[in-house]
Amino acid sequence: MKRFKLYWFFRKIYDKFIRDKNESIIPNGCYCYCGEICPYWDKNPFVDRQENGYCSYLGKGDWECQHLSLLWDQCKECGINDRDEDEER
Repeated sequence: MKRFKLYWFFRKIYDKFIRDKNESIIPNGCYCYCGEICPYWDKNPFVDRQENGYCSYLGKGDWECQHLSLLWDQCKECGINDRDEDEER
């Protein structure tokens, strides 16, 4: 279990400071999916459900947020491509 917690610790550092971030691959709309799941979205299996969502674009998870976070439910926190194309018409 300790080894897996270390994995998440180092993954956060990688995601936050090293990983290249491409906004164009983030789906449109207010969710982390639009046909396909956002490549930056993941779940941490070592955290309780409804607190296990993780965004590698932001480098943070539900369990770390001081405010209500719905990453576990695939609701965007990043604000990238937030507007749905259908709303603009």
